[in-house]
Amino acid sequence: PDGRQVLTFIRPGTMPGLLLNMIKELPYNQRSEEYMPLSRVQIYSAEDDSMSLNLFVYGEEAKQLTEADVTMTGSHILEYAHQLMEETLPPTDEYGRPNPKPKDIFS
Repeated sequence: PDGRQVLTFIRPGTMPGLLLNMIKELPYNQRSEEYMPLSRVQIYSAEDDSMSLNLFVYGEEAKQLTEADVTMTGSHILEYAHQLMEETLPPTDEYGRPNPKPKDIFS
């Protein structure tokens, strides 16, 4: 309804290179008159890695962010960065995946 187009890819597994293959299958050519910019990619995978579901959203989103939206999002990012640098992140995230350690990122 807002003029954007969503392409959904569902594939078995979550093996390396799968997302890249999906990107190569995207139909838009930047030189085409019908081209719409890619504005969002949402990537999902099954907890047991049996399936991946990826959404590619083309077109501009009409919503304008408010200062409160930016402040709230920024505060979450800054809090995460603070926990990362202070090494106070829990050992795993909410999905059981290991959280990064600063020595792994900045070495």
